[in-house]
Amino acid sequence: MNGPVLALRSTLFLLFFTLTNAVHGNDEGIEVSGSARIEANPNMATFHFSINDRGKDLSRIKNAIDEKSKKIISLCRTLSIDLKNISSSELSIHPQYDPEHQTFVGYEVSRDISVVLMDLSLYTSLVDGAISSGITTIDSIELDTTERQNIKKKALASAVAAAREKAQILATSSNVDLGKVVSIKELESPLMSQNYLFRSNLAQESDQGAFTPGILSISVSVSVKYLIQ
Repeated sequence: MNGPVLALRSTLFLLFFTLTNAVHGNDEGIEVSGSARIEANPNMATFHFSINDRGKDLSRIKNAIDEKSKKIISLCRTLSIDLKNISSSELSIHPQYDPEHQTFVGYEVSRDISVVLMDLSLYTSLVDGAISSGITTIDSIELDTTERQNIKKKALASAVAAAREKAQILATSSNVDLGKVVSIKELESPLMSQNYLFRSNLAQESDQGAFTPGILSISVSVSVKYLIQ
């Protein structure tokens, strides 16, 4: 009676041992990372403007900010900027109080306006015009390229090729053969903001100043795992 039971247990144990080895076998291999960076000329820019005002007369402040907002939108139309590339937030209103006496001192009101400029030759005109229109701050200017996705695809292909080259070196140095790819993933890259240069009346340049867009650097990294044959 014990004979068949023992045989069944032995068979199940052998099957479990085989499956366990197969699973653990998939964990063996060479895991490497590969990176690539491609430089490109920017051909677009996203501007983030802010209009701020403060005081006790909320109606006056609102009207003043609305008027400045209209001037910026009018400027964008003059520069033939598509309205779909202009976005304006609702007014942000924050009552202000004297921290010592807890008395009301007025309102701080602001509006954010973003403009996507597809023609960098208009960069200086937009900046000068926005300042003349009454913007309070230029929070940021992000340079980019409309070819980013195509450039990133090329960079990814180069990163995968770099990872395979690294894995092949490791395999050859270890006297093993490189097998198939069992996993591949793109690694998160830190978002790098492109700086901009804007200077006025230097070296007797034009009154509008000069703009140098510089070069964009698009970087990607991947992690690839290969089996060992």
